[in-house]
Amino acid sequence: HYIVAAELKQAGLKWKEVVLARCLSGKLLVVAQLKANKNYATEELRAQAFVHAGHGCRATYFNLAKKLPALVELPQLTLRATRPEAEKPLQSVIELLEQRYGRLGNG
Repeated sequence: HYIVAAELKQAGLKWKEVVLARCLSGKLLVVAQLKANKNYATEELRAQAFVHAGHGCRATYFNLAKKLPALVELPQLTLRATRPEAEKPLQSVIELLEQRYGRLGNG
């Protein structure tokens, strides 16, 4: 998930939506997307958008929202180096095997 997210982010694509879609599905995914959307200032506005989009009633929104894990305030991290794979080209499978097991033979 981390590698795909990093690649999508580097390409300028909507990586958060892709990661959410890999972890959730159906109406629970819709609720998570609404919660992640900064355009809605309150839970009530999110619930209204859920109902307006035809996903269910207000109570359904709040019942599904309870199933999502609580948001955790994460510390800010400052990266001071580039990703290791960005520094050197990827090795071929043969090179990786030779690096691990030594010279490969014919048998």
